[in-house]
Amino acid sequence: MVKITISKHALDRIKERLDLNEKDIKTFVESAWNKGKTIRKFKGDIKEFILKKMGSMTNGKYRIVIYKEILFVFTAQKPKLITAYEIPEELKDGQIRK
Repeated sequence: MVKITISKHALDRIKERLDLNEKDIKTFVESAWNKGKTIRKFKGDIKEFILKKMGSMTNGKYRIVIYKEILFVFTAQKPKLITAYEIPEELKDGQIRK
């Protein structure tokens, strides 16, 4: 099992955007790493949103996934969650709910 660390910034963003305690956040982040869909699984508006939001972070140094309508940005090596964003309501569709 991969050990994932969480930056203070990411922890603060998840606490701010989701109503989870630290133990639940750790479980949620691990699930995102293991079960989240990578950028290659998306097309259309949602993919454009990811590319616009993340820009150069899609260069292979980062692993960007969507899990439970949240976009997670991890480092690719020695996984660390850097930040998390809620997907805008207008982009929530079948692609991310599956």
